[in-house]
Amino acid sequence: MFKGYLAFLPELKSIELKKATICFDTSALLNIYRYPKNAADDFIRAIEYFKENIWLPYFVGLEYQSNRVTVLQQQARVFDELLGKSRKFKDDVLGLFSDKQHHSIPYGDVAHLVERFDEEFRTFIEGVKEKHPNYFRNDPVQIQLMNLFDGRIGDIPSKDTLEILYKEGEFRFENKIPPGFKDAKNKEHEVKLYGDLIIKSKYADFIIWHEILNQAKSTNRPIILVSDERKEDWCWKENNIILGARPELVTEVSMKAGVDFRLISSTQFISVASKIRKISISKSTLADIEQSLSPSWKEFVLQAFRAIGPIVKLDELYSWIEENPLRALTANWKATARKTIYYYCKERDLFLGKEILFEALDDSTYQLLPEHYHFSE
Repeated sequence: MFKGYLAFLPELKSIELKKATICFDTSALLNIYRYPKNAADDFIRAIEYFKENIWLPYFVGLEYQSNRVTVLQQQARVFDELLGKSRKFKDDVLGLFSDKQHHSIPYGDVAHLVERFDEEFRTFIEGVKEKHPNYFRNDPVQIQLMNLFDGRIGDIPSKDTLEILYKEGEFRFENKIPPGFKDAKNKEHEVKLYGDLIIKSKYADFIIWHEILNQAKSTNRPIILVSDERKEDWCWKENNIILGARPELVTEVSMKAGVDFRLISSTQFISVASKIRKISISKSTLADIEQSLSPSWKEFVLQAFRAIGPIVKLDELYSWIEENPLRALTANWKATARKTIYYYCKERDLFLGKEILFEALDDSTYQLLPEHYHFSE
């Protein structure tokens, strides 16, 4: 009774995966391209191990194929962005001397140091870029996933079915029934064409959910959805800690299909797989995937301010981060957290000059500006 309100915090066991239908959403598949190659290979090997249990909603497959190139472009663009940052750093440092001559700072020595750093950094990045796989021409990840899910994917919906789902989705969104209502405003006018189908993007999550429900009904097996979504129309969150799937989703699967539903992350999936000897997962893979999926420090600090309150002392920030380690913490993490605030605070010398998120009230107290005091969609 009230099964949806039982937080799935206990460790997931491999036997649960063996008994369930394992679905993957678009975020889990696209994130494979963000992992180091060895970790990506291990993740696909784990999917292959559970091949008899895996199943893919049709719309997940479609979203993966249509967004794959965008993710590849994002990955490739990072190299040029890093080179641009290095060039800007060099120009900014040397440019200081044109406005602020300083008799104690030998320009020639500074210029030499900056030029050498820029040259060595560019050589390093260019070398890494050269080794980066060109998945635009030949994508082994795409080929492997297509082979693994061949015959294990949902059916393409008809035009009539889509129209019915759009109407049902609108009713659910108006009443904040998960999932998908968080996308309703942002994707209000976004439309994609596939064959003769007109696909309204704002309903994509609901359509995927509808497919999952039907799969649960037809197989009478528990559903485990591997997803890296963090939106509140999928996840049950308390103080930014994800407890599992929204209770409404667990309840809906239980009532309509009579089976359990569980939402897990890619990290949880690979964690279970790493304990199975037959898969042979590298010890570094779990850490690599956790690192790849960790929120940026900017996102991390914003979450802290939104959880604590708009006005936060540094000691309060440090305590919250230690209690909510959403990413790995290095030996100098406190300095990193402070610098993250300084980058977006115009009262500080490290201000990047672009986005203003924080106001300094004193040396150890900062306020998150009102326009940013909301949770991201």
